[in-house]
Amino acid sequence: MTAPSLLSIGGNFTSTSTFTANSGTVYLNGTTTQTISGNATGTSAFYNLTVFNSGSGSPDVKFNNSASTTNNFTVSTASSEVSFLASATSTFKNIIWNGQEPAQGYRPPRLLPEFPGD
Repeated sequence: MTAPSLLSIGGNFTSTSTFTANSGTVYLNGTTTQTISGNATGTSAFYNLTVFNSGSGSPDVKFNNSASTTNNFTVSTASSEVSFLASATSTFKNIIWNGQEPAQGYRPPRLLPEFPGD
């Protein structure tokens, strides 16, 4: 699959062959937990990957295996939780995490390791 300049995904991302990111941006903008599975490193790495997930899931985005970006990994929704598989290595060139001044009821973004059995 060759990505357009903007690929907006409201569900899960699963790549079973080569994903060609070019210089595009993949937006994860679901309202429930979204997963990233399959080939997402090397020649199938994302260029820009942005999390806009506004769901109430925990986590909001779950990496089921290794992933990488050749440019930016951005979490734009301040309350988003992102989990990574503990046995996988993910590599991001630049990490941009939205920061907000804490407010009552504010839940800061968290990286959650994924452990076997979770």
